[in-house]
Amino acid sequence: IVALFLATGLNPAVVAIQRRGLSRANAVAVIFVSVIAFVVFFIAVVIPPVVSQGTQLINSLPDLLTDLDKNPTIADLNKQFGIIDSLQSKLKEITSDGTLIISAFGGVIGVGKSVLSGTFTALTILILTLYFITSLPQAVNLGLSLVPASRRDRVGLLTNAIIARMGSFVGSQILIAAMAAVFVTILSTILGLPSPIAIGMFVLVAALIPLIGHFIGAGIFTLIALSQSLLIGVVAFVAY
Repeated sequence: IVALFLATGLNPAVVAIQRRGLSRANAVAVIFVSVIAFVVFFIAVVIPPVVSQGTQLINSLPDLLTDLDKNPTIADLNKQFGIIDSLQSKLKEITSDGTLIISAFGGVIGVGKSVLSGTFTALTILILTLYFITSLPQAVNLGLSLVPASRRDRVGLLTNAIIARMGSFVGSQILIAAMAAVFVTILSTILGLPSPIAIGMFVLVAALIPLIGHFIGAGIFTLIALSQSLLIGVVAFVAY
C-alpha cells in the first residue's frame, strides 16, 4: 500500500518529465536517481545531527517531564489525571542502565533485528514503487480492457482523474510535511528548545501520517516547549 501511494505521488513528476520528450522508462529513471541522491544526501548530512540531537532529547526526557510538572497548569492536570506520573513510570520501566533506545527495542539483538527489518522493508517498498510507477499505464489499460466498451472512455477518464488526485494529495502531503519540519526547526532554534533538528525530523515523519499526523507533531512540539515555560508553550502551539 505504501509503495502504491508513493508511486501515485511520484507519477505527476514522471508525467511532467515525459512531456519534455523522454520515454516513461527514462522519466522514471530520472525520478529515481533524484530520489536516491536525495536519500544519500539526507543520510550523509541530516542523519548525524538528528541521531546526536535525538539521543540528547531522549536522555533529557526525564528532566523534561520534571520541568513539565513544575508548570502550575500542567501540575493541576497531573493531579487530576496523573499524566506526568504515568509517563514517568513508563519511562522508568523501559529504561535500563540509561539506554532508552536499547531497552525500547529489546536489547542489542532487538536493535539489530529492527535495523535489518527496517532496511529490508525499505528496499521492498523501493522495488515495489519502481514496479508500480513503471507499469502504471499498462495496469490501467489492462483494467480498462475488462470494462464494457460503452463505458470504457468514461471509466478511463474517472480512473485517470483519481490517479491524478491521489498523486496531488501525496505530493502535497510531502511538501507540507517538509515545510512544517523546516518551520518547526527554525522556530525551535529561536525559542531555544533542546535538539531543534531532532524535533523538526519528528514533525516531518509525523506530518506524513494522514489526518492526525500534524496533531501528533503539534502535541509533541507543544509539550517540549511547555517544559521551558508556559509562554513558550503557547507561542509554539499558536505558531504551529
